[in-house]
Amino acid sequence: MKFIQIEYFLELEKQKSFSKAADALFISQPALSLQISNLENELGVRLFERMTEGVFLTESGRVFLLHAQKIKKEWDSLKNDMELCLKKKLKLRIGLGPRVYSNELLEPIISFFDERPEVDVTYISDFTQKIFDDLNDGTIDVALERLPPSNVITDMHMYFWKELINERTCFLLSPKDPKGSCSELDYEDLKDYAFVSGPEGSRLDINMTQDCIDHDLPITRAYRSNSMNDIMDMVRNGRGYLIGPVSYGKHFHVAAVPKKDKSYAALCFICLKRKKDDPLISSFLDYLLQICHNK
Repeated sequence: MKFIQIEYFLELEKQKSFSKAADALFISQPALSLQISNLENELGVRLFERMTEGVFLTESGRVFLLHAQKIKKEWDSLKNDMELCLKKKLKLRIGLGPRVYSNELLEPIISFFDERPEVDVTYISDFTQKIFDDLNDGTIDVALERLPPSNVITDMHMYFWKELINERTCFLLSPKDPKGSCSELDYEDLKDYAFVSGPEGSRLDINMTQDCIDHDLPITRAYRSNSMNDIMDMVRNGRGYLIGPVSYGKHFHVAAVPKKDKSYAALCFICLKRKKDDPLISSFLDYLLQICHNK
């Protein structure tokens, strides 16, 4: 039995005429007759008496009518609920740090949500200057970015994070710079270089400035921009150096020379602790952990 046969049965019972029911259903009369005959054959009873003045329910037809009406009502209710679900789509806003792109994670992330049409997902790539503010005020639900250095993190008890990919930290230089071919470099090797950074007060600028202070490097000059592409253009054109993960080298076409102190920084999945058990966020994290494990 097919649901369409129930719909045809109910319309025929309403119209009391094959021709009128067929017109109402926008099908041919033979097609309607065939479906009703198939339904009766499957049930093993006649549902309608065919008379010159019209078609009328048999005793079996009246019993079938009661159940058919209930099925139709439940089906209509189900469709209505599904339509409401579509109107009330789940929403997820994901902050994508540059390491997402340099580790080629964007396409796998998009594929994950392609399989979940019920989720209205927004990707935000310009959030990294105020990652925790954006998490707190709901501008983003999840951040895929490195954690700030421990000396600038506050209130970390409010957040949940999980490492996805841990990368060795490098000095990023112009591919034309002779030092770009070194196997390793130390801060002292770059004491006469300018550094490239984000806007003053940004996380990137704070990190770069703190590195200079920690390693007694004079801050001779700095080139700053709020665009990662512009920042990497300046590195590529030899304006100065930037500190970043090894994956930036291939992605941005710059020289990535590991730091001698062998420090590492991880791309992390970060969200508010109160959101970490949300089924969508949890399944997204599990997926990313699997993807990153196989890289």
